[in-house]
Amino acid sequence: MTTLALFWCLTSTALAASPPPSVAAEDHVDVDALLAAAVEAAGLHEPDGMELRFQFRGTPYRLWLQGRRSIYERRIRSDAGVTRTERLEGDTFTATVGDKVLPLSSEQAGALRRSLNSVAYFALMPRPLEDDAVIATSLGATTLGGQSWDTIDIRFREEGGGDDHDDVFRYWFHPETHRLGYLAYTFATGKGGVRVRKVVGAHEVDGVVLLDWVNHGRNGQGLTIDDAVRELEAGTLPELSTIALEDVQVQRGVPAP
Repeated sequence: MTTLALFWCLTSTALAASPPPSVAAEDHVDVDALLAAAVEAAGLHEPDGMELRFQFRGTPYRLWLQGRRSIYERRIRSDAGVTRTERLEGDTFTATVGDKVLPLSSEQAGALRRSLNSVAYFALMPRPLEDDAVIATSLGATTLGGQSWDTIDIRFREEGGGDDHDDVFRYWFHPETHRLGYLAYTFATGKGGVRVRKVVGAHEVDGVVLLDWVNHGRNGQGLTIDDAVRELEAGTLPELSTIALEDVQVQRGVPAP
């Protein structure tokens, strides 16, 4: 999976070098207002601090949120019974066993950081859309799965946009509930490809909504979101995986450590 740019900001200006599809001005929505409403609908705006816990594919995760600050942690248990704690705060990643920091190469640390960040990124969707290097543009109302959605194109600034700032994302929000229904993205790392994720479940705990997804897509350079969406509607886009959380717990009023 591609590294996901974590530090985004809200704006309605498209990247000049690669503009999103154009729509009539009357079809646009206020992007800032829509994304703020979406984060609020998911219960993920927490200025006083919040701790989230869940299991993903047998691994326990803890996420701390406070305002714009985020800390992600998970514990990986080896076959030999040794537990490695991985922690990501901003750009700082550490891996420890007990109180000993592991001496990782930059390549090893980068791979583990990207993996932890990826899980947290999707688990916290749409909260990451409030971060500092995003360029967001309304695509107006589009129809997918027989439902009309407020649709947003996301591009990234190179500065602060992460390892894969050239990736392109698209999000579909319900126009009344502001809940996220689908997301899609293209990526160029490795063989490249396109992914479309559909929400198939929601964990609602103490006002917080975390989502489960079915992941569809194809690998290959030059694939587009529009082509993938057409295949999804036709039932011909391969299903690749299910992203499902378990044992979701929420504790409010917990400041980030």
